[in-house]
Amino acid sequence: MKSLAAFAEEEYEAFRDLLRDAAGLKFDESRREALRLAARTRALACGDESFRVYLERLHGEGGEAERQRLLDLVTIQETYFFRNPEHFQALAGPVLHEVRLHAGGRPIRVWSAGCATGEEAYSIGLSLLEAGVHSTEVVGTDLSEAALGAARTGRYGQRAVRQVPRPLLDRYFERVDDQFLVGETLRQVVRFEHLNLIREPFPTVRFAGCDVLFCRNVIIYFTPESVRRIVRTFAECLLPGGVLFLGPSETLWQLSTDFELAEWGGGFYYRRRRPVPVREARPPVRATASLAPPRSPSRRPRRHPRRVAPPIPPASSGLDKALEALRAGDAPGATAILEASLDGQGAGAVPLVVLAYLYLSGGRREPAVDLTRRALALDPLCPDAHLLEGLVAREEGRHEESQAAFRRALYLEPASALARYHLGQVYAVCGQRRKAEREFSEAIRLLEAGAAASPLSVAYPAEALHHACRLAWDKCREARRA
Repeated sequence: MKSLAAFAEEEYEAFRDLLRDAAGLKFDESRREALRLAARTRALACGDESFRVYLERLHGEGGEAERQRLLDLVTIQETYFFRNPEHFQALAGPVLHEVRLHAGGRPIRVWSAGCATGEEAYSIGLSLLEAGVHSTEVVGTDLSEAALGAARTGRYGQRAVRQVPRPLLDRYFERVDDQFLVGETLRQVVRFEHLNLIREPFPTVRFAGCDVLFCRNVIIYFTPESVRRIVRTFAECLLPGGVLFLGPSETLWQLSTDFELAEWGGGFYYRRRRPVPVREARPPVRATASLAPPRSPSRRPRRHPRRVAPPIPPASSGLDKALEALRAGDAPGATAILEASLDGQGAGAVPLVVLAYLYLSGGRREPAVDLTRRALALDPLCPDAHLLEGLVAREEGRHEESQAAFRRALYLEPASALARYHLGQVYAVCGQRRKAEREFSEAIRLLEAGAAASPLSVAYPAEALHHACRLAWDKCREARRA
């Protein structure tokens, strides 16, 4: 229908404001077309001939149910079991150990906020059951009623369970044709509820006193004001010492002082600060002293000529705008800008790499892999393209290939603190602690020397990366001494 072919300015603003007020979602100019397509789909389903008529339906009597259907359409995410497996390894390891020490025999409470179609919540329950925890309550919540319906059904295809080990598939699932149905043992510890993180009051009886909270790849879709409110809510709901898992591209940097960063097995998480933290006494450090770990006097440090990496290339105004959006914490906006700018031909490797990183962070692995290959075909000497190749391999557990890709990135750009950090993480996961320690140390030195940033480093603030490197370096040292 012609009247649904494009938004009038006032129509776009009306839909944008409705979704912001209803759920705290960001739909700026860069996501205008995605919003129009969702609104058009629902308008046609309702038999409405124009956006004006559909808006009247949304605001009229009984409009709440239709608003929910529109929200279902704009919040669809693809996910799978044991995504970012290092988080579940940390949950079943040090996090569970600490929670048990303070639980005193009571059931362990875990909240999966933004659980989508349930894979994350079931992965949590499965991890706890395998760790011997049977007195537990895992609650998955989401804004989308459609997603929750799928979660409660608990029926998944091969792609969703591809990272579940075969023995666990046999133990906790029933095979139904070419799909897998969640079994009764796992269903008994996981339940699902509808929840709007923005509109409903917190903390409620249902969520106060949580031990662990997963909210991964969710807050990147909210407005900055909504994110701050949600993070405050999470801090209130978690017990002191409770743990918050965010997505790999999400951070609490400059958002909250209620949490401290922790790392285990290459995965990062946040711990709710205790009222009276016990701090290890440390000698005072002069403000001018380097924070980099001391080099061994028996070894002469390798000398690279001090080089300043070229500034972020101004090849594409779309790239510049996307990087601006990333610096402002607007990953969806950056994605839409790059998608629009890449519709034409002749894009360079760097915009492809940045868009591939955003896709990978949002769980869209296949288009991320495709864009990475295209970037490498355009420019085989692009360091960030090799770095991204390493991130893809690491997420899939191909550690040797991941190491090789990170080493290629460093051969091309030895001053990349980001590549050294990720290479150190893979070394640590593989038990190669001396090598990991060396990479973390070198990354710290580069950051303190003011190594120039690459486009991908926009997503990793230098201060946060420095802190993460120092934390990982300390852990390697402690493990080697143990």
